[in-house]
Amino acid sequence: MVAATIPKPTQTLLQELEWYTRRSYAPRIRGHRDFTESELVIPEGRFRGSKFRRSTQPFAALLLDELDSGRWRRAAVTGCVQAGKSLMAFVTPVIYHLFEHREPVIVAAPTMDICGDKWAKEILPAIQSSRYARYLPRTGPGSQGGFAEEISFRNGALIKFMSSGGSDAKRSSFTARVLVATEVDKMDTAGAASREADPITQLEARTFSYPEEERRVYLECTVSIPEGRIWQEYQAGSQGRIVCPCPFCGGWVTPEREHLAGWRHLNIRPALGAAVWQVRFGAPLKPAALGVDVGYKTPQALSDIDDSPLFRIEHMRLVLGYQAVQVVAGY
Repeated sequence: MVAATIPKPTQTLLQELEWYTRRSYAPRIRGHRDFTESELVIPEGRFRGSKFRRSTQPFAALLLDELDSGRWRRAAVTGCVQAGKSLMAFVTPVIYHLFEHREPVIVAAPTMDICGDKWAKEILPAIQSSRYARYLPRTGPGSQGGFAEEISFRNGALIKFMSSGGSDAKRSSFTARVLVATEVDKMDTAGAASREADPITQLEARTFSYPEEERRVYLECTVSIPEGRIWQEYQAGSQGRIVCPCPFCGGWVTPEREHLAGWRHLNIRPALGAAVWQVRFGAPLKPAALGVDVGYKTPQALSDIDDSPLFRIEHMRLVLGYQAVQVVAGY
């Protein structure tokens, strides 16, 4: 018996059809947290070269879960300096939309010089540390680590950098579904060359060609003054805040200076700042720079059991509004 065989040209045609069929399927779009924990390689600092994990910066999981909840199309993120908010609220949204959604992203900063610094020191290193480095341009604007106002990637996505300076025409010549802006407190007043609204409002208008439910806007800045744009956005929004449990009275508290213990005999202000950072973001309680135990308790616990052991932050929740009526996520 002679087995039937498929002629070689037909085999090639079937392979081609199979390849085209596989390529025609739309890829599954991952959420912010799935993408970040799978793809983000920390480009600098203590954890340089390691994959991002929730334990690296516990508050980030709460933020990423909220971005994935589908309830928000605008996110205004603030926090203390050196907390990692630029990585999580500026760099990560940029690379997420560039490489997971493969779409154009408007990146905004107060000046084009700051845009260049953000590209060279934050965005580019994060891309180079990831598997998406292969999509960096090999020729033309942005190649070989260079900076340009518009950089096209080899997966079809692109970054358009915009600043608050200059004329209104420069901010009205490009549209995209996604806007990511940093240092927004320096962008909340119209410039001398502008006859229109403040730059943030103008930049958001670049997304208006898309349906409202599809637009995504990310604003990031450290609070400067109560009248600053980021604090006004926070006050007008959900007012989300992180709360942690007191191990002594069981109350949930957002650690502030009055909740800290173990630092009052220190007279050096930078040491106090380090103590606040350690407590708020769950780092070990014995920072080498301080050489002391630092922890927190609620005001009631501070007065009742002032000599009791201090507590390391291991659990946190994000609540919406100062009434803390709804727990969004708990760890």
